[in-house]
Amino acid sequence: MVWGVARVLIPALLIIGVIEVVIILIRKKLRNISNKLRLSNTENCPRCGGKLVENNSKFGPFLGCSNYPKCNFTKELK
Repeated sequence: MVWGVARVLIPALLIIGVIEVVIILIRKKLRNISNKLRLSNTENCPRCGGKLVENNSKFGPFLGCSNYPKCNFTKELK
């Protein structure tokens, strides 16, 4: 009985471990892509000419002027 359970359980645990490693690698790749996209933003603020930087709020991601609080321009990201 115990050996029957072990025959099924051990390969299942190995497969789960491989899946976890793959998920970790995919997350790292997505994080790198996200960072590259964030750094590639070269948009300037239409009000003051400052750089627009990506920020997050409870309403979602947005671009905000780097000269905040002097300039409070924001642009919603979709």
